[in-house]
Amino acid sequence: MRMETERTYLPVVNKVRCTGCGDCTIACPVDVDLKKQNEPTILIVTNGLCIVQTPEACDGCGNCVSACSQDAIHIELVGGTAEIKL
Repeated sequence: MRMETERTYLPVVNKVRCTGCGDCTIACPVDVDLKKQNEPTILIVTNGLCIVQTPEACDGCGNCVSACSQDAIHIELVGGTAEIKL
């Protein structure tokens, strides 16, 4: 048996900096695919603010971070472990 670390990514929005422009949602390739499937997206703009709706879908690509002109979003890496039987 071996323990292996799984990587989980968590997008975090700074509510003070966020202007609700939606550039992050447009830049997210996962959100584009989820929209096509009529599934809830990772990021959504509501009431003039971007919120994280389904963080578990994030693959950590960072496109949302690059797209944000207000530096209002970053990706946190959250580690975890899984038991793998060999």
